[in-house]
Amino acid sequence: MIFEYGIADAQAETPPIIKNIVVYQPRLASIELTYSNLETGERRTVDEMDEEFERIEKGLSATQWVTDPDPMRKQIRIALDRLQEQERRAQTFGKGKYAPILFVVAITIKDAEQACDMLNQEFGIKTLLVTEESTEAERKEARILGKPGCAYKAVVSVLMLREGWDVPAVSVILLLRKFSSRVYGQQVIGRGLRLNVRDEDIQEICAVIDHEKLKHDWLWEMVGAKVRKNVDQLSLFGDEELPPKRKPQEMTKPDLAITIPEPIEAEEPDFEKELGKIIVESSDYPNWKSVIEGFDYTVETEITKVVIDAVTKRVLDNDKFIETHAPPKDSGEVAAPTETHNVVELANRLKNSILDIARSLLDEEGIGSHELGYFYGVLITHVSSRMLMGKTIGTANLEELRHALNRRHQLAHNFKSRPGLVASIVKYKSEGAHAKE
Repeated sequence: MIFEYGIADAQAETPPIIKNIVVYQPRLASIELTYSNLETGERRTVDEMDEEFERIEKGLSATQWVTDPDPMRKQIRIALDRLQEQERRAQTFGKGKYAPILFVVAITIKDAEQACDMLNQEFGIKTLLVTEESTEAERKEARILGKPGCAYKAVVSVLMLREGWDVPAVSVILLLRKFSSRVYGQQVIGRGLRLNVRDEDIQEICAVIDHEKLKHDWLWEMVGAKVRKNVDQLSLFGDEELPPKRKPQEMTKPDLAITIPEPIEAEEPDFEKELGKIIVESSDYPNWKSVIEGFDYTVETEITKVVIDAVTKRVLDNDKFIETHAPPKDSGEVAAPTETHNVVELANRLKNSILDIARSLLDEEGIGSHELGYFYGVLITHVSSRMLMGKTIGTANLEELRHALNRRHQLAHNFKSRPGLVASIVKYKSEGAHAKE
């Protein structure tokens, strides 16, 4: 490699060519968990002061920190604070040329629907939902977000709006899922990096709402951070706080430049021989069926209340600083809408959630969608065996379906916790019970 051109370089250009990335994470003051044990029927609420809190907390999947109703509601409040801030910037610095959009990224359709309902009903933010079930008209709406005449201020997506979806007005990204794939994570963040105002010396911002429990430091620490405190929550993030602009690189001593000779044709290397020297550490599970039968789903845990002490803000640039903001103002706890569903509706939600999880797990392993039908069948059979007492989704009752839905993130977490397991299920399918499904 002769030269590396990274995000910090792109952000520092004059005029800029991408937005600056600013990450916001809540700093929690207290947590309350409610758990149910299906075998004993026990239901208890615990907090950090209880002895069993640490044990129960270990049963949580990372995604629950942003998808259980109370945490999701608070993450949305932080995102909407940032959206208001971005709207002020659009007027002040962007001269009203664009209308900032909130982009919410979920992992299952049920999570996406819950976020969409909260935004529409509780917060009064007109929100578009885009999933594989969306109509062509809804997908067209997603392409004109932020443009004149579009009433939507937010969009919620499940595995849909990735590369190829270019809406520069995306100014706030709310992550309601954990990324394991470095490529996919950067694809999603990239949706918010296109500029709205070009060829002018204005540095725009993409605000990303994250959670430390999702452990996305591999992405945010590409350019690092340092600490700065006592920043007022509602203060506008002005150009004076952005990293100093850099001049483009120029050749100062052209007399020292050398001419690179033309390549000389050589024999084709023996790639198979060379690759044979490479040792790849990867777990292999020929007995994957017995592995997944050992997964535990007996305890159902929900984060029923979190109190945010502050919001930590990190600007991803070489200047490295962290700011601490006041927490979002609570306008009183909003009661979650009471869900009244019949068996058919819950069964369809469960099937869709399992399909989303199957697609996401395969995607993160780099396995094509041609294996989706088979792997979906494996997960359906697993859910039936381990969560529905051996019943099929079509014959399970309302309560059993509700419990299975509440364990959707535990399902994804169990499969992700064994690197190589998903690949092994596909590799050894001829030896499994699901090979013909």
